[in-house]
Amino acid sequence: MSEQSTPVRTMREWAFETSHSYPEPFTDARVSATFTDPAGRESTIEAFYDGDLTWRVRFNPGIAGRWSWRMSSIPPNPDFQQDGEFTAGQAEVRGFLRSTPGEGWGFTWESGAPVFILGDTTYHLFGMAHNSGDGAREVRAFMERRAAQGFNLLRIRVPVSPFHPPDGHSSWQTQRLWPWGGSEQSPRFDRFNLPYFKTIDAVLGWADELEIGVELIMEGWGFEFPFNSRNIFVPEWEELWLRYLVARFDAFGCVMFWTLQNEYEYYPNGDWHYGTNNAVCDRWAIRVGHLMRRIAPHGHIIAVHNGPVTPSFGKRFASDPYVIDTVMF
Repeated sequence: MSEQSTPVRTMREWAFETSHSYPEPFTDARVSATFTDPAGRESTIEAFYDGDLTWRVRFNPGIAGRWSWRMSSIPPNPDFQQDGEFTAGQAEVRGFLRSTPGEGWGFTWESGAPVFILGDTTYHLFGMAHNSGDGAREVRAFMERRAAQGFNLLRIRVPVSPFHPPDGHSSWQTQRLWPWGGSEQSPRFDRFNLPYFKTIDAVLGWADELEIGVELIMEGWGFEFPFNSRNIFVPEWEELWLRYLVARFDAFGCVMFWTLQNEYEYYPNGDWHYGTNNAVCDRWAIRVGHLMRRIAPHGHIIAVHNGPVTPSFGKRFASDPYVIDTVMF
């Protein structure tokens, strides 16, 4: 079947409903879509479960011309065995941000124009929009003000929670937001808080409208729960979390950076190894960076937030120097 044309670098979404009820829909099925560009090159992105027996696929074509797509699922489900075509129309757009060391300020749009980053750290922006009575309106107004002031980047953490065992409550965080199922005391990492993720959709949609970029911090500080409890937040749950974030948000044009963790030197047990070469956290960044390159087809910049400056990051990632694009300071 054919579909209407949309400009290049415009996010498209497809929704697929199934009559099959999965007991645990976030883990019982892996649904994906493979897109073929006009030159025959393929890229695959996973679909994400969005409630009501509905999976969604989001994709953002970067080349003008006729595209095709086909769905697949594991285990097989006839409701997901679909295919189609669409046209991406030519348009003069800036495209996605790219890391270009040695050129200008180190970043350029896909169009080739250099970019000077002027950013603001707004860790709890999603939580403010979701939890406060007038939060959505206030966040939208704040974003409009920052865009008018010339800011082009907002640093936002996806998870927000004041609960940090074993020390307990963190008084400096006032907005609770638990993005998984269950609760901090009894987590269900195989489920996601869909109303909250719909709030993130809305905020990223505003960012696209305002042409202001977002750094999505996938994991908070390593001393925060659950990232300081790797015996609970095991690699299997971590991968499910990363895959869901990519499936849901990678196609947004506003995404500038996927930052794997804030101050990643706190990995894996919440201890700050200041001034030492913590090879474990560096290997973690390399491993997760490779996962991101496999599952995130739009090529957004992969970053880590800084730890100690010695030894140099060049030495830290010397064994695999191209998996991390940018170190955020």
